[in-house]
Amino acid sequence: ANIFYGPYLEKNQEVNEINDVDDEKFVGFLKSIHRKKFEFDSVQSALDSLEYSDRFLMPNIAEKVIPLTECTIMKMLLNGFSLNFHPNL
Repeated sequence: ANIFYGPYLEKNQEVNEINDVDDEKFVGFLKSIHRKKFEFDSVQSALDSLEYSDRFLMPNIAEKVIPLTECTIMKMLLNGFSLNFHPNL
C-alpha cells in the first residue's frame, strides 16, 4: 500500500499535493512506472527514482530500480576510468 493505492487518507483526495520533489523528475518517475520501463541517463536520475520508490512505499519498484541503479553507477565509473583516467594527477 502507498499513497496511490491502499488505505491511506490521500487515496480519497481528488488531488494529492506532494511537496519536496522536483516536478520534472517526479513526472519522469511516474511515467517510468506507467511504461513499466526504467532507463537512467545519470546516476542522479537513478538515485532519484530509488528515493521516490522508497519515500512513496513502493518496494516492488525499488526491487526493479536497485539493479538498474547499480548498473548505471558501474557504467559511469567504467566510462570515467576509460575516458578521464589520468594516472599522473
